[in-house]
Order: sequence, then C-alpha cells, then structure tokens
Amino acid sequence: MPTAKAPTAFQDTGMAVKEAVELPDAGTLEFNGNWDPSDAVQQSLHTACAGGTHLTNLYLYANTSTFWRVGTGGYIIVTKSQAITLPRNNFGTISFAGDISTAAMEQVGSGS
Repeated sequence: MPTAKAPTAFQDTGMAVKEAVELPDAGTLEFNGNWDPSDAVQQSLHTACAGGTHLTNLYLYANTSTFWRVGTGGYIIVTKSQAITLPRNNFGTISFAGDISTAAMEQVGSGS
C-alpha cells in the first residue's frame, strides 16, 4: 500500500504517516427520499457515513422483482447523509450519496 509522510499539525517535530489505497472507481450513487427522523434505515446510512463503513448490502429496488446492488467484491462508501431539506409547505426530503468502489453496480432480476 503506498504511503506518504507529512508534517503533523501545529508544526510538531514528528511525522504523520498516511496510507492511500489505490482502488478502481466504479462510479457514484445518489438518491433522495422523504425524511423521517425515526427511520432506522436513514439512521444506519448516517452511521455508515460517519464511521466510514463500507456497505455491501444496499439494494435499490426498481420494482418488486428487480433491484440494483454493488457487484461481488465491491462496496459503497457513503459520502453524504442527513442532507435534509425542509421546505416551508411540504414534507422534508433527505439525500444520500456514495462512491462505488472495486465493482460496478449490477441489476438482479427482471420484470416491470
């Protein structure tokens, strides 16, 4: 894994070692929905974003028999969560985004 040394904060005498992983970029993912502060799924996506957790089990359904997921060996890094918009005369909406790494999204099932 490539590493780089850089001065630490506040001009300390030590060096901070940073590791950079070179991963293939398979794209990005963004979706919106209605905001519900008590929704467990919205909270888990925020927890994944805050913790830098890699998601491998996020399924986006197009209909009852077709969904999209990240391919085998790939994962999604949530980069935006709890991006809430509260219009004056409407329901709140929430946006999520993520980077797809190592494997592209794939469609599972077919139907209408």
